[in-house]
Amino acid sequence: MWTRVAPGHPFREWFNTSPGLADTQLTTLTGGDVALAWAEKTDHQVQAAALGALATFMAAGW
Repeated sequence: MWTRVAPGHPFREWFNTSPGLADTQLTTLTGGDVALAWAEKTDHQVQAAALGALATFMAAGW
């Protein structure tokens, strides 16, 4: 599990769900009012925010 603690960021926790699966997969979880707000956004907006969060991990050498 990777965890990013950043106040206000909807994608704080990332899980590598690849072990045991045929394809590489990362999963992020969010809930409550934050999840409801993100459910209204476009796929492109969600993807851009998720990739931005992952870029922080990459820059840190994860």
